[in-house]
Amino acid sequence: MDTPKDYDAWHDTVQEMINRGARGSDGELELVMQFLFENMTTVDVNHADAEALETVLHASPDQVRSIIAQREKRPFRDLADLESVVPGLNRSALEAKKRMLFFQ
Repeated sequence: MDTPKDYDAWHDTVQEMINRGARGSDGELELVMQFLFENMTTVDVNHADAEALETVLHASPDQVRSIIAQREKRPFRDLADLESVVPGLNRSALEAKKRMLFFQ
């Protein structure tokens, strides 16, 4: 779990764990996937869908709309650019996730 992955790669990892004998109820596996999505999933801020932005960045729907509107005009260059354009983002949460955020 030390290496961030995209959502599909985490899904494949969890499936491989199940194939090797890991057990859990549907609800427990859903919680594992939700944790991985919220905390260990990489996201390209300039291309991610609204759900990924809201979940991974812990952004409000208004902030997500602002991100999407801005990136259609000009893609974000980096985390500082994102923070300067979208007010109110949780700086400590973003700082903790900076290795999972990409700006392609």
